[in-house]
Order: sequence, then C-alpha cells, then structure tokens
Amino acid sequence: MIVVQIGTNNGNDHVRDFCLRNKPSQIILVEPFSIHVDEINKNYKDIDNFQIEILAITPDNEKEKILYYSIMDGPVRGPECSYQVTSIKPEHLLKHDYNSNTLREFKVQSMTLNELFLKHNLRQIDYLFLDIEGIDFEVLETIDFDKFDIKNIQIEILHLDKNLLYNFMTSKGYISTKTSFDKHRFDELFTKIHDF
Repeated sequence: MIVVQIGTNNGNDHVRDFCLRNKPSQIILVEPFSIHVDEINKNYKDIDNFQIEILAITPDNEKEKILYYSIMDGPVRGPECSYQVTSIKPEHLLKHDYNSNTLREFKVQSMTLNELFLKHNLRQIDYLFLDIEGIDFEVLETIDFDKFDIKNIQIEILHLDKNLLYNFMTSKGYISTKTSFDKHRFDELFTKIHDF
C-alpha cells in the first residue's frame, strides 16, 4: 500500500493513525513548514517506510513559493497551536480569523503533485490525503488521472464548493464514500470505481 499526504503539519493526525493500523509499504509526507520535521519524526517513530518532503505542492510550475502563516497560530497561543494554517494565499488565513498584521511569510521549494509522483516513481497510489489550505481543488484539478492511478482521495472540504467537487470527482470516475478517516469530519473520502 502506498500513502501520500499533502499537508502533514506535525504528523499527529488521522493519517498517522491510518498508517499505524495498515502498515503501508511507502509513505510520502509533504509539509512546507520545516519547523514540523522533528515532530513528524517523533510521531512516526513506530512506522516504517516514510519519507518527508519539505516543500509546497502548488497548481503551477513555479519552483519556489512564498507561504504565509500567523504568529497567533503558533506556540504563543498554547501547546495546542502548532502553525496548522500555512498557505500560499494570505486571504485563506484571514478566513481563519487571523489578523493581517500577525501574518509572516517564508519561501519554500514547490512543485506540482504530478512532479512529486514522478520524483518518487509513483504510478499507483492507494491513498492520497489532501489538506492544502485554500488550494485543495486547484491542485486536485492538475492531477494527470490518465498517468496516475489513485484508488482513494481524501480531501479537506471545509472551504470548497461541494457541488463543483462532486461533479469533478464523478467526471474522473470517483464516488464519495460519505466517510472520512478524519475524526473532525473536515475531510471527505472519494473512491475510484472506474476509469474513463
């Protein structure tokens, strides 16, 4: 089983729990904020076969991106805060009620999802988890579904037009399972039922 997670944060989440239960043969964890690497390694210490990519997945071919975060989303607000909202769109942070004067930025290497799959020689992916803070659908649209066979895609749906998402996924041969591995139910799982 091959698992790819885009937007790992600190790795203490439903994807880690899924990997503990299912023991994938390969796990690619993508997180643009390098501050999380030590925590990811700690949270995945009992799981084999994982690799961390410190980069931003974007819908375009730029090789570097500016990402934004709020200083109020970090340790200054307490241990439960861990820079969970990092986005290439500053307006996405404003949707989360962060004030613009608390925003900071950093540059990070970036690539498309197709480039990431090619880099790791992935043609078949069993589970793709997307949580890309404001650009989930734009990135989803860029996937070359003819080249890459993705059995299951779980995507954060909080900020998406659900009709647009369902129509797109149906057009690619997926159905919504109306379930999620995410205990908060912010995500929805789509399963491939046929090729077009």
